[in-house]
Amino acid sequence: MPTHRVVLVVDDEEMIRRLLADVLDEEPGLHAVCVADGAQALAACEQAVPAVALVDVNLPGMSGLEVIRRLKSNPRTARVPLIAFSAGQNREAAVEAGCDEFVDKPFDLDDLVGRIRRHTPEET
Repeated sequence: MPTHRVVLVVDDEEMIRRLLADVLDEEPGLHAVCVADGAQALAACEQAVPAVALVDVNLPGMSGLEVIRRLKSNPRTARVPLIAFSAGQNREAAVEAGCDEFVDKPFDLDDLVGRIRRHTPEET
């Protein structure tokens, strides 16, 4: 029986969450869990550790950078690959916070799915 690897999507834009959920849920073996802010992201990770997380740097309230720092400093989630994404000039700050990869918005869906796949290999 195949298992689904959870991809946590953290973005305050509902359209982006819906798009990524639709695309990722069509990918064999993946399932998207989408949240709108940093507090929800941390709570989701307490419920179940994702296989990979996509984190928008520009979030209301707790920034995506703070989410990345907290996930990387928590022993339970420290090894979760984090892909930060942003429309601004945030690459350096995201890398300093601890992200594993950075993607500029607007992003190419095929490229983004490829990056996620590299962090969620098929189980044999």
